[in-house]
Amino acid sequence: MLPRQKQREIVFQILYSKSFATDEEEALVAFMMEHFKTTKKNCLIALEEAKKIGEKKEALDGMIKGGLKDYTLERVGSVERALLHTLLFELLFEKRIDVGVAVAEADRLARKFSHEAAGQFVVALIHEAVKGCSSDGAS
Repeated sequence: MLPRQKQREIVFQILYSKSFATDEEEALVAFMMEHFKTTKKNCLIALEEAKKIGEKKEALDGMIKGGLKDYTLERVGSVERALLHTLLFELLFEKRIDVGVAVAEADRLARKFSHEAAGQFVVALIHEAVKGCSSDGAS
């Protein structure tokens, strides 16, 4: 079993990749195996998690929209959206991580795959989503 941070990175990259090519799962798994130097089993686990996140995409996008001010969902970059989907799913649907972990991971992954300001943007949207769920009584 992979460390959770590495597994999360694979899930994130699968989600990001699926925003461009949705029907190339076999090639995607092979690429992730090579890129992350991990087993097919680990990549298939990540792919299944990405599929679960995809099933909640509409709800996750609704949470993201709720936190946007003077900004449309379409303007949120693909990297940032994939990060938000990954972390909000773990935080609010699976309840595997707390807000502190989500914030730290948002910052780490945004710096690694996007830019420093993206981390601040994603962190702010995580806080807004949590606040929105708390006020709805969902969390």
